[in-house]
Amino acid sequence: MPVEILAGETVRETDGLAMSSRNAYLSAQERAVAGRLNVIMREAVAAIEAGGAIAPALARAEADIRTAGFTGIDYVALHDEAAFEPIGTDALTSPARLLAAVQLGATRLIDNFPVTPDARA
Repeated sequence: MPVEILAGETVRETDGLAMSSRNAYLSAQERAVAGRLNVIMREAVAAIEAGGAIAPALARAEADIRTAGFTGIDYVALHDEAAFEPIGTDALTSPARLLAAVQLGATRLIDNFPVTPDARA
C-alpha cells in the first residue's frame, strides 16, 4: 500500500512543548516538567548535528528524560527522513527525524525534530 507522508510545522507552547489536546490532561506539576522534553530533544539534535555518534546522544536524551521526571519512555529514536527507517549508531549522513514518545503521569506525549548532517563533513 503506497503511503505519502505530508510534513507540517509543529505549533508549540511558549516553553516549546508541542501543542496537543493531550496537554490538557497534565496536572500543573506535570505541565512544568513537560516543557523539558523540547529542551532535551534539541540538545540531542545539536549533539548529532555536530557530528557526534548517534547512540550516545540518544542514550543521553533518555537519561535526561528520566531525570527530568517523566514516568516512562516508549521510544527515543532517529529515523531517516526519506525512508523512515531507523538509523544505526554511526554519524549521521542524511536528513533524519528525532522522534520521542514519553509518558508523564497518565499522558503520553510525542514530539519530533528534524536533524541534518554535519555541514562540515
